Amino acid sequence: MSNEKLITAGYCGLACKACSVYIASQIGREALERRAAKAGMSAEEMYCKGCRSDKTSPYCTDCQIKRCIREKNLTWCSECEEYPCTKITEFKESLPHRAEIMDSLDFAKLHTVEEWDKLMEKEFTCENCGTYNSVYAESCSRCGNIPVNAFASRHWELIKDSEERKNL
Repeated sequence: MSNEKLITAGYCGLACKACSVYIASQIGREALERRAAKAGMSAEEMYCKGCRSDKTSPYCTDCQIKRCIREKNLTWCSECEEYPCTKITEFKESLPHRAEIMDSLDFAKLHTVEEWDKLMEKEFTCENCGTYNSVYAESCSRCGNIPVNAFASRHWELIKDSEERKNL
């Protein structure tokens, strides 16, 4: 199992590679500073290496889902006897980019991390150039393609007016 693939696989079923903070952290200092400034933070505070790494963004540092799964020594929420619990269902409902995390978790439970990562790549990369994009982006950061990825195409009505999109 690839360490990078697991590090960027959220316990909750989200793909870090499609997160605007993770993307900015990978692009470089200037992109991260722009993203951090919109949130009123420094680049150092905002920097993220992925959910399972030693350095996550402030949005994920105190994640109750991560804490719960680590305490239970599981890989995914869907491996838990209590799944789906209130924590994950409320988390799912709170932001548009979480609309399909239950499907993601159900897939992860039955497949390898590599297979899950391939599915996330299919869902969150531009079909034109293969670049990972945040679902909140208006167009692909590399080629300008619209929609930015398959997920955004399916959920654009939920995404287009969200507060999260305004913060990009």
